[in-house]
Amino acid sequence: MEATQRAVSRHAEDGAPAAIGAAVTSGAVKRAVGGLDQPVARIGALGGPAWLNVSAAGSLSGTPGVGDIGTNVFTVTLTDLNGWSRAATLQIVVVPGPLTTSLAFQGTNLVLSWTGGQPPYQVQMATDVANPSWQPVSGPTTNTTLLLAPTSTAAFYRIQSQ
Repeated sequence: MEATQRAVSRHAEDGAPAAIGAAVTSGAVKRAVGGLDQPVARIGALGGPAWLNVSAAGSLSGTPGVGDIGTNVFTVTLTDLNGWSRAATLQIVVVPGPLTTSLAFQGTNLVLSWTGGQPPYQVQMATDVANPSWQPVSGPTTNTTLLLAPTSTAAFYRIQSQ
C-alpha cells in the first residue's frame, strides 16, 4: 500500500493480497477462528503488525507501508458469552502497489516522479522505443523524484522497482 495509490479493500478469507498505502478491511476473523457454539461476545488481537487493527466485531483495518511488504502474521481470539475462547493465527500478504509515473517540465529539465512499486528504484532511458536499449540514468535509489537534463531529441524513460 502506498501513499498516493488508489485505495483497495481486501479480505483475508479470499486470499487476495493487500497493497501498500491502501486500506484493508475484512470480516473474516469469525470464520477463521470458528468452533464456538455460542454468539461471540468479544474478539481481540494477541499480536500482529502495528498497522493492522482488529475491532471487537472482528473487522480488520489498517494501512501498511513499504516496510510491511510480505506476509504479515497476526493472532486473534474469540470469546463467547460463557467465557470459552479459541484462537487462530491468520496471515495477510502485503504487495507493492502499481508503479504510477508523472513527468513535468522545469525550465529545460524534466522532473520525473512516481509512486508505488518497491524501492530501490532505477530510472532507465532509451532513444528508440521500437528496439530499446535501456541504459541506467541513475543508480539504485529510494527517492521517488528525479531531475533529468535531456541530452537527446527523443528519449523514453522507465522506472524499474525491486
